[in-house]
Amino acid sequence: MIVTDPNGLTAIDGRATPNLPAFLGTNFDRPEDLEIKTLKNGKQMLFVATTTNHKVFSIDLRNDTVKLFASRDTLDMATGAPVGTQFTSPDNLAIDADGNMYIVEDRMAASRTPGSPRMTTTTAWPNPSASGPA
Repeated sequence: MIVTDPNGLTAIDGRATPNLPAFLGTNFDRPEDLEIKTLKNGKQMLFVATTTNHKVFSIDLRNDTVKLFASRDTLDMATGAPVGTQFTSPDNLAIDADGNMYIVEDRMAASRTPGSPRMTTTTAWPNPSASGPA
């Protein structure tokens, strides 16, 4: 989708293009952030946050296997129920010294007042181990 700013500058609106046929290259929609983790067995995993479809994928760099790491269907460890729409727009990823994955969500509220700050939340996911889902 082409947009024009108040100064007449035209650009492609990246937030609106993931589902347009001319821009559809992968099923990852709009990848937002990447993190690489080396597991105990030496295998390296690439984690990809995709904002527009509310998912985080893991890619095994040794054998090019792609798996879903987190989504709205991921079970909440406290309740056992799917996290649902509370998991919105994963934007940034981080891995701490213990190997825990942190997913920062960009919650751009539809009713947000122009100029007000974006709301973000951070979710911690247990250490993705060699034997885990990653």
